[in-house]
Amino acid sequence: MSSLTSLNQKKLKDQTQTIRVRNLKHPGRNIMLEKNELLPLKGDNRWRLIICLRGRVWVTQERDLGDYELCSGDIFLINFPGTVVIQALESSCIELTPSLKGETYTGDVGYNMLK
Repeated sequence: MSSLTSLNQKKLKDQTQTIRVRNLKHPGRNIMLEKNELLPLKGDNRWRLIICLRGRVWVTQERDLGDYELCSGDIFLINFPGTVVIQALESSCIELTPSLKGETYTGDVGYNMLK
């Protein structure tokens, strides 16, 4: 019984590691950054996700008093207008998604539960 439970837990763990946030209409782009490399994002980048796929990056955004360190598997939502700067603290790979703002949710999940 315990070996079956271990096998199910391993399968679940393997499945959760393969889940990725994707906008299928506008796929994100993977960007490789070398240690100390800077990636400035100009303009309004609100509602874009920065997904750290490998390594560690430092994120700072204009008008935000905090800075953020992302490690492999971390996701950051850009929520302020203005310049965002991403710096690789080590050799890293990130995914930068298109803005999620334009995607309108048209489903009714949860609505039926309120009735």
